[in-house]
Amino acid sequence: MTTKDDFIYIIRNLREKHRLSIRKKNTDKEVWYVYISIYKLLSIIIGGVAIFLIIIATTFVYTPLLDLLPGYPGSKSRDILISNIMRIDSMEQEIRNISSYVDNRSLIINGGTPASPSSTPNIDSIYKQAFKAVAPSIEDAILRAQLDSVGVYQLPKSSTKNMTLLAGANLMSPVNGLVVTKFNPSKKRYGVEIATAGNKPIMAIKDGSVVLATWTPELGNIIQIQHNGNLISTYKNTSHILHNIGDIVKSGEVIGYTGGGISGDENKDLISFEIWSNGIPVDPEKYVWF
Repeated sequence: MTTKDDFIYIIRNLREKHRLSIRKKNTDKEVWYVYISIYKLLSIIIGGVAIFLIIIATTFVYTPLLDLLPGYPGSKSRDILISNIMRIDSMEQEIRNISSYVDNRSLIINGGTPASPSSTPNIDSIYKQAFKAVAPSIEDAILRAQLDSVGVYQLPKSSTKNMTLLAGANLMSPVNGLVVTKFNPSKKRYGVEIATAGNKPIMAIKDGSVVLATWTPELGNIIQIQHNGNLISTYKNTSHILHNIGDIVKSGEVIGYTGGGISGDENKDLISFEIWSNGIPVDPEKYVWF
């Protein structure tokens, strides 16, 4: 039979069973045989090849073996690429924040009004997590206190921020934050409550002497400073107290940190700040710029 006749025969007899046997080469003795159709044999071969290819493809796609193939980014390469993209995005946002901070600082130095926080770009979630993971630096707090304190390194402030209190003394802000509870003596609120973002340094508003440094279950850590002119400033709900009774502090010196809420208190980042003049509580917002 010719090749053409063989092909025609196979096509016409695909479903006919044929005897498939295995024989010894030397003796031509049959050692194994099976009856199977050509159609079924081809189906077994094609199915086996397909299963083999699926196993190979799955092995390379879901295992580190893909990293060994040139030109194909494996899981390790994708992780590195995603990590680099996230870092670039965070660095770009950080550069924008630094630029915004420098611009606002320049406006303050020149007596202008800085842009509101809502107008600045929001920090992405990745940058927030990284920012929260960094503990406050004491050296940074001391440097900021020196820049804001009276002296050769003092940054000039606008006239609206240099407020005076009774005796004409210049008072610094104890902490940068948002006043969430107003002064109201009729409701026994003899000061204000200031919300801060995380642990922030608390600074003395004026030169003075520490007359109280204690802890209570209701108000947490409390520090009280006696100033000239029969003036007393009180800082409640602090996380740390850096001075003892009798210590002399300077204006702008760090005396503690925020974030001292009692265990279970959801207002742990609130600091209570009071000013007493001649034994009478006064509204801190009238004399201090927060």
